[in-house]
Amino acid sequence: PLARGLAVRSWHGGTPLPGMHAWVEGQGHGECVTKATHDIPGTQLIEVGGQLVRLVTASGKCFAPTDFAGALGHLEKLARKRSTHEAARLKEDELASSSLVVGNCEVCEVKVASEDLEAQRKRFAERHAEMIESEERVLVSQASHVGEVVQRGRANAWVRPLYPGLIPESVRVQLRAMNDDFRAKSSEAEGKTKPFCGVDADVVYVRIADVKPGLVMKRGVRVKFKLYTDLKGVGGCEVVAAT
Repeated sequence: PLARGLAVRSWHGGTPLPGMHAWVEGQGHGECVTKATHDIPGTQLIEVGGQLVRLVTASGKCFAPTDFAGALGHLEKLARKRSTHEAARLKEDELASSSLVVGNCEVCEVKVASEDLEAQRKRFAERHAEMIESEERVLVSQASHVGEVVQRGRANAWVRPLYPGLIPESVRVQLRAMNDDFRAKSSEAEGKTKPFCGVDADVVYVRIADVKPGLVMKRGVRVKFKLYTDLKGVGGCEVVAAT
């Protein structure tokens, strides 16, 4: 019988895969079930509906615990797309800080272009729709969540969910992974450790294009929003004032 901690050997060459181990658990009347784990960065083993699955935290996609090739291939695909869409998102955020969102911008003084504003709004909406598609946005559900704005940028904001326990577990895992990544980048840039966005809690990214026109996203404002996931992590859309 397999012993706890026994290395599982691959089919190729008989060498153990890094971080892979097997163990057995008794299940009544001496029956045993063999499980295998493989520590793949960017994934977690969780139970969904009583079954063990491997969750890719960046996308929320699940694989069988031993489907290492599938999980690794998916991670490589995400990495390639992330590098492409990082530049695209930065460009989109710059465009969002134009006169198209002047009604929402209390941070900077925006110059209104001379051309027709309605035509600008239409082009901006088209670009925003293209970004949503390219980032593979998926709405989590029709449920609305309540949060508080903790930081505002030129074309985005960060919102702290007031009731994080209402967020599905798989989405919370993605949210934590996204925040951990931003915390690490923030610490490296500033040369010191301090809470990301000034809070210890995980926060949701909101693009101003997803905010109802006229709603000023300043610190302390409470809002309602729906959650989505995409290649970058977790965001909020259909953002309106909380009543």
